[in-house]
Parts: sequence; C-alpha cells; structure tokens
Amino acid sequence: MHIRFFASMLAVYIASQHVMAEDLFYSDLINPPQQLIIQDDGIVFGGMKEPIRFCSEESEYICIRSDAINFSVPKNIERKTSWEFDKAVYSIKRKERFSMLGRGVEVLFIEQIDQENKKIEFLFSEELGLIGFSPNGKINRFFLLENGCGFGGQGCIRK
Repeated sequence: MHIRFFASMLAVYIASQHVMAEDLFYSDLINPPQQLIIQDDGIVFGGMKEPIRFCSEESEYICIRSDAINFSVPKNIERKTSWEFDKAVYSIKRKERFSMLGRGVEVLFIEQIDQENKKIEFLFSEELGLIGFSPNGKINRFFLLENGCGFGGQGCIRK
C-alpha cells in the first residue's frame, strides 16, 4: 500500500516535470482493486497483458488500440464535435471546467459507440489527457487516472 502511494506521488512529480511516467494506471473506483495499466508494450487488465497499438506521429489522431480498450482523439480537436476512427463513432457530449487536485481543468465528455453499438464514455483533457472512462456493460465500472498526466496529455504524449 505504501509502495503504491509512493509510486503515485513519484508519477505526479514526474508528470509535473513534463516527462511521461513509464506506466499509466487507471483504477476502477466502483470495483476496487481492478486496474487497467497502459504500458509501452501492452495493456494489463485482469492480470493479463494484451498487445497494444498506438497511432503514428504522422496520424491526425492520438490513439490506443487493443482488445481491452480503444480510444482516439483528433490532435486538432478545437473545432471537432464528432469523428469516426477504427469503426467507432466518437462525439463530444459536453465540455466542463472542473477543479481537480487544486487546478482548473477543461474536460471533454466523449461518447464512443462501436460497430456492435457498445458505448464507452471517456473524460479527456487536452492538458491532462485521458482522465477516466466508463464502459457501459453488465458490470458498472468507472476507471480513473492515478497518474498526474494521462494518455494523450500535452507534454506527455506516448508514441
């Protein structure tokens, strides 16, 4: 427990120095201790590690593709309200400004509907990246970022 706290604090410090933490931890607040961990070479979920693919630097999108989660956001999102990527439709449902851990953050509420009509809701900040997500399924889940900066955040973009 103390090691996890220390690791989280170290990740916050590293992210504040504009360096990407090695792994990104998203914890399920509804079903602890479930976690999804994004690593450079895979995603760990439920004790299993699965392959991961990232969009290239030349792509118009910042994205993650795996069996566990698929997410994309245009690099130039200012004028977008919806987009299609990898057989899924994304739409910005609303934009809110929140105070998170003592700082103001603009958060986009993004809904993804895949080709099987399954929905996932994402919370994304251009500054902090992917903050959280909630897959709509048989089990209620809400995964929240533990690190100081998430996937796709400015200054901490992965691959």
